[in-house]
Amino acid sequence: VLERHRNEGEALIAKEAVKPDAIRVTHSADMQFVGQTHIINVPLPSSSVSRETLQLLFEKAYFARFKVELPEIRANLVNLNTSVTGVRPQIDLSRLIDPAGRATTLDEALREIRPVWYHGTWLDTPVYAREKLPLDA
Repeated sequence: VLERHRNEGEALIAKEAVKPDAIRVTHSADMQFVGQTHIINVPLPSSSVSRETLQLLFEKAYFARFKVELPEIRANLVNLNTSVTGVRPQIDLSRLIDPAGRATTLDEALREIRPVWYHGTWLDTPVYAREKLPLDA
């Protein structure tokens, strides 16, 4: 089931216009002890985990959360989860603003000065046009 999830996720990412630098895949199981309502998310080390390993991982996660061991109660698998994430190339956000529109000084980028209540007193506070701020501001 988890491998099918992975394959479906990778196929969906492959259809996107932006090609990722890498693909990250994580698997987990939502589990609970039979008769209890507390559901614990258990990270899985791979897509192929034995029942015994799944039980041990759940007991470890349950103990980490509730500080109680209940080895005599059987664990119940509620959901299997897979996240397939495409890691896209870094975007240079500075390219979204026309450099010709930037001010050369902070004074040129100033929109207004408004009063702001800070530590029990009003202070005159400058407000700047973000897209006009000099690169070194």
